[in-house]
Amino acid sequence: MRALLWVLTVVLFLTGMALAVLTIGTFASLVPNGGTSLWLRSLGGIETLLSARLNLDSLPGFTRATLMVIVTGLIFALSAYIKPRS
Repeated sequence: MRALLWVLTVVLFLTGMALAVLTIGTFASLVPNGGTSLWLRSLGGIETLLSARLNLDSLPGFTRATLMVIVTGLIFALSAYIKPRS
């Protein structure tokens, strides 16, 4: 059971990291006139494609970014909560 909890903790942590990177890209894509680097805007483009796939593209960009911050925080909190204690 302990090994399963560690595996789940690592999976949740990696999922949280992926969402955090996409969240940074989403906020970077909100800057007008290309005020950020290309790779950050590319991450925002990936997030836009994923949002369209989930039918969330009708939400404004800032709302999607804020929701991603909340979901990312919850995933990291869940990862910390289920981490096996010694």
